Amino acid sequence: MNWSAVESIDLEKINSDVMPGAPTIDVGIYFPSNLDPQFDKVSMEQVIKGFLSAKDIYKPTGVQLNLLWLKTGVVDERFLSIQANEVPGVPHTEYVNMYRHMERTPSQLTKEARQAFESIIMIQASMKLTWINWESSIQL
Repeated sequence: MNWSAVESIDLEKINSDVMPGAPTIDVGIYFPSNLDPQFDKVSMEQVIKGFLSAKDIYKPTGVQLNLLWLKTGVVDERFLSIQANEVPGVPHTEYVNMYRHMERTPSQLTKEARQAFESIIMIQASMKLTWINWESSIQL
């Protein structure tokens, strides 16, 4: 997978409100360059707008968002539409609610979802994962 930075995005401008020393969430965004042109559910402009909205949402909490990069690249087409998790059966017991059900039968990634994740997301030695460890945050 070859990702390249979107040069038209001004990271300095987007991050101009980031203050040194304040609690910060570093974010990297990957956006496929080979989506079907007829797929109009999400665009690069919407992703940027969503990130800017997220900055405003987090601001009152004292946490700031810092956009490290916005990269684009061709994603293997088999990963553009996959079943993300194994579909668990509903236990044949009294069904309490969605939260209890998820507690009893947690989602498991499918083989295809794991392959997509590992092929799309670049794990870099320079990344500082201080808030979560991605491998322990999902059930692999």
